[in-house]
Amino acid sequence: MNKGLSNLAYLPKIGREIHRRLLEVERVSPNSGWSGDRIQRGVQPTVTADGEKAPAWKFGPPRVMALFMALTLFPHLINGFRNRDLRAVVADRLGVTSDVDTASQMTYDLRRLRRKGLLFRPPKTHRYFLTPHGGKVAR
Repeated sequence: MNKGLSNLAYLPKIGREIHRRLLEVERVSPNSGWSGDRIQRGVQPTVTADGEKAPAWKFGPPRVMALFMALTLFPHLINGFRNRDLRAVVADRLGVTSDVDTASQMTYDLRRLRRKGLLFRPPKTHRYFLTPHGGKVAR
């Protein structure tokens, strides 16, 4: 956002959105227990309402753990994140360069996360946001 009086009216809207997201994180943080249905939904392959297949997530492999660790970062709560933002953090957590962790691999991971309901992407944007359910899974 640029400085200037023309953007002054937009500040309250941004402030309310940031506050709403922060309250959502605080609301779901203490209640991070998973029911049997949620565990099955995460570790079993599923099909979305649109008929798209959503592969299972296997918890434990370094890439999956680095990806979920990266999703818990607080800067993502305000503006969301892009493919390259998350790719850099995941590569850092894995101890590899961004050249090894390719953009196509991250695109595949982001698609899987969206289909499982952990992320959403507003139309006509390249930014992703963590859903409340996604926040619980990542934590």
